[in-house]
Amino acid sequence: MPLFPKVIGQDDAKRRLFKAMQNNRLAHSYLILGEDGLGGLALALEAARALNCLRGVEAAAQNLCDCSSCRQMSILQHPQLMFLVPLPRRNAEKDEVIQKQYNDTLAVWAADLYGIPKLSGTGMILIDYVRELWMNLNLAADSFGMRCIIIYPAGRLNENAANTLLKLLEEPPERCLFFLLASSPRDLLPTIVSRCQQVVLKPLLRTEISDALIDRKHIGADVADSCARLAGGNYHRAATLAEGGINERLADGLQFLRAAATDSPTQISEIIENWTEKASRFDIAERLQAVAAWLHDALLAAALPTEEALEMLITSNETETVNKIAQRYTTAQLSQLWRDIEETRLALEANVVQSYALMALALKIHRVLR
Repeated sequence: MPLFPKVIGQDDAKRRLFKAMQNNRLAHSYLILGEDGLGGLALALEAARALNCLRGVEAAAQNLCDCSSCRQMSILQHPQLMFLVPLPRRNAEKDEVIQKQYNDTLAVWAADLYGIPKLSGTGMILIDYVRELWMNLNLAADSFGMRCIIIYPAGRLNENAANTLLKLLEEPPERCLFFLLASSPRDLLPTIVSRCQQVVLKPLLRTEISDALIDRKHIGADVADSCARLAGGNYHRAATLAEGGINERLADGLQFLRAAATDSPTQISEIIENWTEKASRFDIAERLQAVAAWLHDALLAAALPTEEALEMLITSNETETVNKIAQRYTTAQLSQLWRDIEETRLALEANVVQSYALMALALKIHRVLR
């Protein structure tokens, strides 16, 4: 039986945490690094479940237990499980609203360990909630198990909250374990990073994603494989494509590519406005993956025999369009655009304005392809 089967892939990270649990050599805090959709939250929650399982770490790690503690963990209602998430500023008149937003966040995760809730309030984790956590942790701990605190996304701690959390990490209360989830260590204070053991998550294998989609979303193998190819190693992205229609997303990507190549400012502006309206960085990253898919397939079509390329195409039903792109543009042009798309994706992770980043990408595409 594999370790922590609810966590897709990430075998190295799972083995590391399991071994530390077995040998009673856990650090006080772990910084789990990786973009949303790679399994950071799933890993932290499964570790918390194992540490509080009434039958022990081994039974929980192999998903062989259904004790009362494991059931409470599965619905995120365990007294030893605590969360720090972005919420609105404390206000007695808004208590019900704040509680609802907190409950909504947990509901997303209880339904899907790979779900991504919308950030609430300012989108930042504020000092009031860190202080509240500190007070709760100073209360007497249960005689069994370990209090597990999940901070998501840790890069959203504002300056005051981060400094207060640092003091807590420097002198952690008894039997407490912190899991900080972030995309990059650059998102946090260096002093916080230095207090944590780092666990780096890897992009998932295509087969890991497609198998999980078939098992969890009950979709056909062909669609699962196409979504996995387009997802860039990210399960949540693949699941979103499977649920929202991969063909529609690919069509959007081709429309953006064509508008940029033909220098159609009005159409580009309309597309960008449509893409960015109430969209998260994750949503935009998905759309950029769809643009990159056409370049990926055109490069394959140019480099490989037809039958061999067909087995690897993301846009498997659009071979005529792919071949036209491959014939019209050089490998150097297509490769340059692929790099430009990746640079844009990284810029979006650094919180640049989405519309500016996408317009800059459109200009680059036009310059390369004209």
